[in-house]
Amino acid sequence: QPLRSFQFDGILGLGLPGLTMSRNFSTFDVIVHSGLAAQPRFGVFLCDGEFGEQSEVSFGGFDPRRIMEPISWSQVAMEELGYWQVRIRSIRINGEVLEVCMDGTCRGVLDTGTSHLGIPAPYNKDFEKRLQMDAGDLLDCRNADAPMLEIELLEGKVITLYPFNYMRRLPLRDGVTVGSTEGVRPKGDAAAKVAGVAGDQQLEVLPESPSVEPVTRHCSPRLMSVKLPEPLGPKLFILGEPVLHRYYTVYDWQEKKVGFGLAKSQRNRVDPAELRGQRGQLPQEVDMLLMQKSMTLAAREEHEELEETSVFLQVQISVALHV
Repeated sequence: QPLRSFQFDGILGLGLPGLTMSRNFSTFDVIVHSGLAAQPRFGVFLCDGEFGEQSEVSFGGFDPRRIMEPISWSQVAMEELGYWQVRIRSIRINGEVLEVCMDGTCRGVLDTGTSHLGIPAPYNKDFEKRLQMDAGDLLDCRNADAPMLEIELLEGKVITLYPFNYMRRLPLRDGVTVGSTEGVRPKGDAAAKVAGVAGDQQLEVLPESPSVEPVTRHCSPRLMSVKLPEPLGPKLFILGEPVLHRYYTVYDWQEKKVGFGLAKSQRNRVDPAELRGQRGQLPQEVDMLLMQKSMTLAAREEHEELEETSVFLQVQISVALHV
């Protein structure tokens, strides 16, 4: 019973029948066939709680009070695989159409459990190069004057993402890696260090002291590489929190389609142009943001024996900084 050690009560899977062990293991399928749902749909309002808002799942329909525009529908692609995935016509950065989807094979899986935007490898490198930028004196990279990212779906809906949707909040100085096995630390012998203790490991942080060399910091997008073979890959995007925080999504169980509507959230009420260039401030949970980990999603080759493994981790860390 691994879930006994966690503060949440369990994991509620809302994937299509293709991902379930049987119909009885699909919560929403049971709700629909029992007649409890007014409509065979559910809607998801996802937020990070920064403005005191709470995420919400509506079963039996969707909450029109949560959207700022009419719902646009896209048909589920390859529904037999069990994922809520949609076909992508094109990807644009600052209005420029990228090569990745020109062959018409791109698809995107909607996943509320992914904090990043998944980009098929090796195209993730190009995305990161185009979206990463110098931070200057910014304390909040979501206010960066960075490009707009557009994801055009096959049916015509254009998902627009601004820096405050896809950027990591915290700017990092050059040479600092995030999520390595050694924690957060600069590469090489760069200036004096302050050592803090986190359990049995050393966490090294550069002090904010005067330096003869100028300090360069950068803003990085929340991207992860996706490496999956056919039939799910190879050009599969994962539309995680950067998309789902901006758009209210509706999932139609009967007609197998996904609806998108701009979420009526505090963040979406702000004009993106008003945020550009504002310095912002460091969050209280700065240590938690530093420990975000870059991820790579991959699948083994077909000739290898597949073994499904679930790993649950709950870690409590104390960090002491001695100056």
